[in-house]
Amino acid sequence: MMGSMLNRAIKYSLILGAVLIALFIAMVQQFAHGVRYISDAPSPIDQGQKSTTGIVIATGSEGRLETGLTLLLADHADRLLISGTGAGVTKPDILRVANQNGAFDEARLKQAIDCCVDLDPAASNTQGNAVQSKHWAEQHQLSQLILVTSDFHMPRAIKMFHAAMPDRTIIAHQVETPWLQPDQFGALRWWQSTRRVQIISREMVKYYAHRISGS
Repeated sequence: MMGSMLNRAIKYSLILGAVLIALFIAMVQQFAHGVRYISDAPSPIDQGQKSTTGIVIATGSEGRLETGLTLLLADHADRLLISGTGAGVTKPDILRVANQNGAFDEARLKQAIDCCVDLDPAASNTQGNAVQSKHWAEQHQLSQLILVTSDFHMPRAIKMFHAAMPDRTIIAHQVETPWLQPDQFGALRWWQSTRRVQIISREMVKYYAHRISGS
């Protein structure tokens, strides 16, 4: 009798576990497709407001720094903040990292970094990015911020920036993640490596946790 009950409990536990795993996978897939939807939307950057526009790069995944500096060099804003650099990072460090592939004109990039780029070593997470960016926007009297971050990070980041600065316009300018781009059949390949699964799953959990907490 006890053995039968134990077997039944194990069976139900396995079924429940399988259902929860399937549900989690479906949620991640939905989140990944939501990221694609946001990434497909054009960024409405108004160059007529250049003097009151700033660019904020939330440090993290590859491509964010280069994308933000490209926007600055394209004259979309007068100033740029790199938020979350960590202690000890200098402008020469930024120049070296940003132009390690020789994609920029070195002299022009150095001039732009020297005159118009600010570093924020204090922020250690997305909430910190939003808070430090608010102080920076107030200091430079900026009414519009172009937020540069990875596509999978943008849903949570844009909500936090809007919450921190409801009186300012926040424009999403996401950096595309190659493995979140649909293949020839329209399928996403986030599940093809453990690291990809960890990145997208962790960000999904953080996003929904933020929505639930409302903070």
